[in-house]
Amino acid sequence: PGRSSLSSMDEPVTPNPLRRFSRASSPAASPSSRAAGRKLAGSVLMHNEAPSTSALALHPHAPLLVAACGGSQVACWDYVSAKRVNSFPSGASHVSAMALINSDTEPLLLLGHSDGGVHIWSSFDQCNEQELVAAWSATIADGEGG
Repeated sequence: PGRSSLSSMDEPVTPNPLRRFSRASSPAASPSSRAAGRKLAGSVLMHNEAPSTSALALHPHAPLLVAACGGSQVACWDYVSAKRVNSFPSGASHVSAMALINSDTEPLLLLGHSDGGVHIWSSFDQCNEQELVAAWSATIADGEGG
């Protein structure tokens, strides 16, 4: 009497930072309906310390996901192993756009920043080997831009 007991619904749940989910295959899906015969066999939840993600890019041939998180921080993940392979500051303001270019030979990471800056990085998928290969700032001259 006078004591309250916690039911299992009241107990705090600790999330698992890495959990794999399987997708059921659809018998109606034919190989021709899948992109080049490939299909996502599962999905991975990756825990990131940043409070938000502003841009994402998937490499078209390698199992890489690149995310702009926490403003100007860039993280590259191997989504098969669910491990972060590299993380670095983009060196500018908030990343607002991202694209992977030249992916058939040496992939380059193109970042667009909210202040109009554009950066191109090589070796972004190699731990501490990223290199800024080009950068410029988009500006509107006085009297232009409408």
